[in-house]
Amino acid sequence: MKDYQKGRLSSLDWSAFVSQVNIPEAYQVMSAELTNNQQFTVLELGVMGDPNYYTVRIHAERFRFYVGERELLLKDFQDFGDMYWEHFAQKSKATSAENQSL
Repeated sequence: MKDYQKGRLSSLDWSAFVSQVNIPEAYQVMSAELTNNQQFTVLELGVMGDPNYYTVRIHAERFRFYVGERELLLKDFQDFGDMYWEHFAQKSKATSAENQSL
């Protein structure tokens, strides 16, 4: 609370967030947006939990990104995310087309 009164933004760690929203197992990150400015970086997550949708903002001086045990530069992480969502969209279209043909 003292940090907030001084105009500082405090981050929540992931474990604290999960326990706060009381979702035992079922949650899914639906969106993620990373914003950089000179003072800090903000990671905003849209998280779906049964039955609610939560927006979580994590403020930090910097983030480190990992895929498995391999650390990635921000650009490489963004490229990884783009490839993931492209694959997800293609898979969704294929599944939809398959279901329509049944």
